[in-house]
Amino acid sequence: MEKGCPLSVLFADLDYYKKVNDLYGHGGGDLVLREMAGILARSIRKGKDWVARYGGEEFLAFLNGCGNGKAREIAERIRVAVMRHTFHYRGQDIRITCSFGVVTIDDFSASPSPDEILDAVDRRLYQAKERGRNVVV
Repeated sequence: MEKGCPLSVLFADLDYYKKVNDLYGHGGGDLVLREMAGILARSIRKGKDWVARYGGEEFLAFLNGCGNGKAREIAERIRVAVMRHTFHYRGQDIRITCSFGVVTIDDFSASPSPDEILDAVDRRLYQAKERGRNVVV
């Protein structure tokens, strides 16, 4: 991370993912996770940003030198891409949406810890879920 540049964190969660596993089995669920990871990886800048599976059906993306407005645009673009994407598994079409929390750190004088950053972006994701899912907060 460049000193003095903002850092934005996206926290993505696939909406109603348990239904995918229940309807299509873990093979279908795994396919959705792999393709979701691909959508995320194609949506970030190689060599500057990174994305990782956080757990279950959750993913984190770290956008270096990216302010909040641009980070929200990126999250919205990914949200729409997932919503429009059809996952194909054993002749079945699977459609799913995702919700996003977005947090930007641009004041490093407070020096937030990794746990504080994760807590903040998790609260944003929870707000997205409360707002009905398939949204960016």
